[in-house]
Amino acid sequence: MGRTFHLCTITGIPLKAHWSFGLTLLFVAYVVHLHNLTVAASVGFILLVLAMFVCVILHELGHSIAARRYNIETLDIIISPIGGLARLQDIPEEPKKRNSCCPSWANCKCYDCNNCWMLPALHIGHKAYS
Repeated sequence: MGRTFHLCTITGIPLKAHWSFGLTLLFVAYVVHLHNLTVAASVGFILLVLAMFVCVILHELGHSIAARRYNIETLDIIISPIGGLARLQDIPEEPKKRNSCCPSWANCKCYDCNNCWMLPALHIGHKAYS
């Protein structure tokens, strides 16, 4: 997936950032400069962007934990400006296992419910810094 940089390891899974993740940092700096944000507004905007990427990481960890349940190793999690990717060692052939690790819209599993709290949490955080 191109050049990545190791950030940390979570539950034995390397968390990496794609090189293009740096573009997100440039975008944040551009928005802060363009809108002449106050220090408080700048901090709020930075926290909002970080919170969105924490949500992406938690979502990908959900895939990794589901895969671990079926003894499938997660090679790493890569975040980029357009989202995240949990790279699994193997994609299961058995449909029940595959749907649990890689859910479709029609077949969501319980671990994907971590998405349900993300929107309200981001909304509350946004309102707190607006």
